[in-house]
Amino acid sequence: MKQNIYDNEDFFKQYEELRVEEKGKNANDLIEIPNFRRIMPDVKDKTILDLGCGYGESDKYYKQLGAKYILGTDISSKMIEKANEQNKENGIDYKVLAMEDISNLDKKFDIIMSSLAFHYIKDFDKLISDCNKLLNKDGFLVFSQEHPLITSIKFTENVKKGHTMIDNKYFGLFSDYNILGERKKEWFGGDVIKYHRNFEKIINTLINNGFTIEKILEPLPSEKAIESNPKYVNQYDRPFFLFVRARKIDELKIKRMNKEQLKKLIDSLKIDKEEYTILSSSGLVLRDIYDSAGDLDIAVTQKGFEQLKQNYYVTHKENDWYRVSDNIECVLDDMKDKREKLGDYYLQDINDYYEYLKSSNRKKDKLRIPLVEDYIKRHKS
Repeated sequence: MKQNIYDNEDFFKQYEELRVEEKGKNANDLIEIPNFRRIMPDVKDKTILDLGCGYGESDKYYKQLGAKYILGTDISSKMIEKANEQNKENGIDYKVLAMEDISNLDKKFDIIMSSLAFHYIKDFDKLISDCNKLLNKDGFLVFSQEHPLITSIKFTENVKKGHTMIDNKYFGLFSDYNILGERKKEWFGGDVIKYHRNFEKIINTLINNGFTIEKILEPLPSEKAIESNPKYVNQYDRPFFLFVRARKIDELKIKRMNKEQLKKLIDSLKIDKEEYTILSSSGLVLRDIYDSAGDLDIAVTQKGFEQLKQNYYVTHKENDWYRVSDNIECVLDDMKDKREKLGDYYLQDINDYYEYLKSSNRKKDKLRIPLVEDYIKRHKS
């Protein structure tokens, strides 16, 4: 469910009052904004997508630094209204759009940035996958979020704060750090829903969706920040924010495997051979239709899936697919009645694969059709 707290009239009014009251002395102004600017790449002549843009102050800032074009999006129509009023310039557009729906955009960008918004999104894997698809080659994803030590806290009737004070130091309450998922906190009289993810989940989701991590910040407060608001000395005990700069991996640079390398990878699989079926381009390589494959796709039985989970760190990717390792992915599908044996390996039946290719809209699948047709004709018994 998409969350749009800022279009609530009472909530937005209180939020605006807080912005005015704490301007220049809150954590956003003193810690988040300066460090976000530290981690951003060069924006000159770049196109930028700003997710959860709010009032759009950052868009105006980066446009004045030389950005070519910026699209700011936010689920809140009130935020977009303010952005258009206060920070609209030539080369900046604003659009009411939830982060869950960015796959509907028809542009690509050099940089995607997001300030303190990702922790409001339930399906982090889809969000990061969508970001990768919207980036140009070698594009950057830069985001800040509440630090996992902060998002981990489960607020209850007896837990009103995420810390306790001992000897004038902050000691955090992190007992639920590895219990991922929804968190609720009262703010301006209503429940705000956030989603906690530990470091493992955040970093592996980026890696699994085609990013390499370039830089991470867990910033300390500056002298100016402590002068302006002395309580921020507590940042030495636990940081408020996490900043990440990741870069899209060029798929052409990913090492491909020839037939012998592919067979070596298959033979190393820690799963019974009867419990998996080799799919897609890997099957084409083993049949000598293709020279190389970028990864190994397999369909596994329930038993095979359990074996994989015992021997690998298996993570959910998207739809019904799972990532087993850097170059192995699997889908849970028995397929024992849709396969054929070639040497030591079970491959998806070539006629079944041919029917799949004809039903697919993907360009790379369309290009495979004549190659598979030719193979079928040559191997008719």
